[in-house]
Amino acid sequence: PEPVYAWQIGEEERQSVRRACALLRPFLARAGAGALVDCDDIDSWDRADVDRNAHPMGGTLIGRDPASSVVDPDLRVHGVGNLFVCGASVIPRGGAAMVTGVILQVALRLADHLRARFAGGDGGLA
Repeated sequence: PEPVYAWQIGEEERQSVRRACALLRPFLARAGAGALVDCDDIDSWDRADVDRNAHPMGGTLIGRDPASSVVDPDLRVHGVGNLFVCGASVIPRGGAAMVTGVILQVALRLADHLRARFAGGDGGLA
C-alpha cells in the first residue's frame, strides 16, 4: 500500500515562515550572507512548493497496540517478525532544526537493540 498523508499549508505554517524570515533577514544582512527571496510570496505557496523541501514526519506511529500504531517501541513492525522501520516517519513531531540528528539517534538506538537481539544466538528471529 502507498502511504497517503493529508498535510496542508495553513495560516499557522505561513505565520511560522513569516516569523522565521523576519528574524533571519537582519541576521543575513549584518553577516553579508545574502537575502531571503521566497518569504515575500508565502501566501502563494502551495503543496508542491513545500513538498520538494519538506521532511514529512510522524507517519509510522510507535506504540504497543497494533490497532493504533505501526511499530512497537523497538521500531519493529507489528505482526512482521523481522522488519524494522528507522527514519523520520517514526519521529512523532518535527522541530525547528536538526531532523538528521534526531534520526541518527533513533538509528543508533535501533542498532543497539538489534546488536543485543542478534547476539542471542537465535538469529534474532524469536
